[in-house]
Amino acid sequence: MINDLMHKIVVNCFPSGSQIAENINEVAPEERFWLIPGRNGPRWLIPQDRRYGAAVLKQWRPYGLFSQAKWEILYRAYCSGLLGSVPKIVSVGVAGFMSQQWGHLGWDGDPPVPIVYIGTRGLTQKAVLSLVDQHSQATNLVAKVPLGDNASKSILHEFDVLASLAEENLGLAPRPYFVNRELGIASQEALSGRLVKRRYSVRLNEYLSSLKTSHTITIRKKSDILYEKLLGMCNINARIKIFLTNVLNSIKNDTEILAVHVHGDFVPWNILEEKSGKIIPMDWELANLYGLPLYDYFYYHFQQSYLFKQHVSTSIPPGDLAKDLPKQIIEEIRKYTLVAMALDTISSGKDATYFLEKLGRAA
Repeated sequence: MINDLMHKIVVNCFPSGSQIAENINEVAPEERFWLIPGRNGPRWLIPQDRRYGAAVLKQWRPYGLFSQAKWEILYRAYCSGLLGSVPKIVSVGVAGFMSQQWGHLGWDGDPPVPIVYIGTRGLTQKAVLSLVDQHSQATNLVAKVPLGDNASKSILHEFDVLASLAEENLGLAPRPYFVNRELGIASQEALSGRLVKRRYSVRLNEYLSSLKTSHTITIRKKSDILYEKLLGMCNINARIKIFLTNVLNSIKNDTEILAVHVHGDFVPWNILEEKSGKIIPMDWELANLYGLPLYDYFYYHFQQSYLFKQHVSTSIPPGDLAKDLPKQIIEEIRKYTLVAMALDTISSGKDATYFLEKLGRAA
């Protein structure tokens, strides 16, 4: 468990001079962590002192039934001080970081206690650090640090998107706080709340309806851009490539419509609901500031149907979400969304049959 990735996490995420301790008893209590494994390596590095980690972990909620049950056991064990008794949980000491400054992540003041979430292995793998004030035990900052070779690009893109949204001052997303473009590191304000439930709600609908801009776009131009992406893909079956080309060629509408801020990965596990009921999505790394209306709506439903193998309705709810959009354009946006999701799935080396079958019915 204490492998090369863990050493990389300490080097990239913690202040210079921090190192994994050979003897955990030689480090301060605040420098002791539990390492929780995932399917393909470390997933969480959380403080053994549960005063620092409980609030952050409480916000986390897996959506599969088995994952929910497993996480509930881990969370209760952590809050009861019994996590070390759970199989495969490893005790880790990281020496030195409590005597160092954390300016490399944009943190000012006394050193924080970090909670580290390690993303899925791959070229875009990153670590997400919730930085907890050691005095108030409040999470004040969230930092993202690249671990994979291509992770910096998405982290910096998200920072730029958040900066643009912050200028509008509408409270649509977390506010950006700090960026180091050379290292590909960025931080943003920490949010508090609970992840939304999977069922599409009125509040989610109201949120998506608030993302309209004054810019105009056409679905034909967006389809042409997607076609260029398709042409550049090498890891795609020739028959599938022809099929998707025909679908994109069928999207011909040149009517100008109002663009919206597209989140790009609008799913329940990326959306917080604050105590006030306000909706704020996290993880804007796939965002498009001037994208197609309804893209996030369709994505929300199709992604869950794909992952959980459950039928979902994509009937457009009443309200401003699709106001003034003709049925033909709505259907073409639906097809565009399915093609985009199919291409992303194929690019990641996964089976895109679900999206192709949906397109077969829509084309």
